Order: sequence, then C-alpha cells, then structure tokens
Amino acid sequence: MPNRTALRYSLILLALLIAVQIGVNALWLANNDVTVGMDRIFHQVTSLAYDHILRQGVSLHSLFTALTLSDYYPPLVHLTVAGFYQLFGVSMDVAATANSLYLVLLLLAVYGIGERLAGPWVGLLSALSFRCCPWSLP
Repeated sequence: MPNRTALRYSLILLALLIAVQIGVNALWLANNDVTVGMDRIFHQVTSLAYDHILRQGVSLHSLFTALTLSDYYPPLVHLTVAGFYQLFGVSMDVAATANSLYLVLLLLAVYGIGERLAGPWVGLLSALSFRCCPWSLP
C-alpha cells in the first residue's frame, strides 16, 4: 500500500501537469495561424459533417449515419468535436481543444499504469516523461 502522503502529492503534481499542458495548448492555439496541409482541413470538414448530422436531431437513422459516415476514421473523435461545437460554437480552435479531453484521459491512464506497477512517483514520472516525448506534443 503506497504512502498516502506520497499519493496525495503525486496527484497534486499530476493535476498541475495537466493544468500546465492545457495552458500550453491554449497558448499554442492562440498563436497558431497556420492551416497548411490537407489533414487538418479534412478533419475540420468531417467534424462539421458530424455536427450537421447531430443538429438534425438524435434518432436511430442519424446515429447510424454518424457511425457509418467515415470509411476510414472511427467516429469518436469527430463526434466529440461535434459535441464541443454544441457547447462552445464552431471554430478550428474549438475542434483542436477537443483533443485536450483525450490528452487528460491519456495522462491519467499513463499515470495509473505507472502507479499500479511501481507507486505514485513512478506514475507521475511516467506521465511527465510521456508529455516530454516530441510525438505526444500538440
């Protein structure tokens, strides 16, 4: 059983890491004016299609249409973005912000794996080292 004090401090530091990461993402979104490349535009258009389907009302037909819209990408991320559009309005920044939800879930999962294997400090170090990897940056 890990020390409760160590667990408490590691969770506080994990919350701080998540808050800093969300702040960094917000700064990046505020300063990023580049829309080069088709991938970002493709995902924006796809999420707008999901938003359009969901704005017509939730029915068995609309859910089937949403779940089968893309023949390549799974629908969860685009549906999440469509939900964020409902809450915060439609913009590219709102679409990119939806990824913060998955970043938080991923950091919690990495922390949880490290914490379960070797304790709270290893969990925190795991989450911190994951965020320092260049492929995991926004």
